Amino acid sequence: TTRGKSNPSVLSIIEERGPEWLVRARFIWRAKDPETANHRLDDILDTLQRCGITPRALAQDATNERYYAEQNRLRLRRRLPVILVVASQSVDKTGLDKPTNWKEYLGNQLVAKLDDNNLTLPSDAYTRADYRLVMKDRGKFVCEPNDEGMHGDCFDADKLAGHALTASSSHRTIVP
Repeated sequence: TTRGKSNPSVLSIIEERGPEWLVRARFIWRAKDPETANHRLDDILDTLQRCGITPRALAQDATNERYYAEQNRLRLRRRLPVILVVASQSVDKTGLDKPTNWKEYLGNQLVAKLDDNNLTLPSDAYTRADYRLVMKDRGKFVCEPNDEGMHGDCFDADKLAGHALTASSSHRTIVP
């Protein structure tokens, strides 16, 4: 929670078409109860399945809610691979000048898609306002929540969805 308000949960569904990422759907809700989030996630996955869509993976932030993220990984393992991302964890990839953390790496990956005009975002006011809260200060992504309780959650969901598209098996936390 921030300032006594429940933070939004955001799930983004991104499609990859060549070099372009298209945000096809975004689901946003506020709930303090993990079971509500679980039911919503299950409903989304059920709907995708009914439409013949098989997600490549689900990337979930495991920085603050590690127990919940681990429970989801175990609960969903038969439906799809779940990648747990700890934002502060170090990552050293080919092409990086120096090691960084997942928050910066995935943020830079998403911004590069945007800068190269290879990211198609929904045109709604919520996405526009939420994305504009994210700033880069001395090489680090920062976000100051606004009065409505938004704090870059669409940006974070999109970078996690992009990671689910691009992660190799060595970066996944999967239980068979």
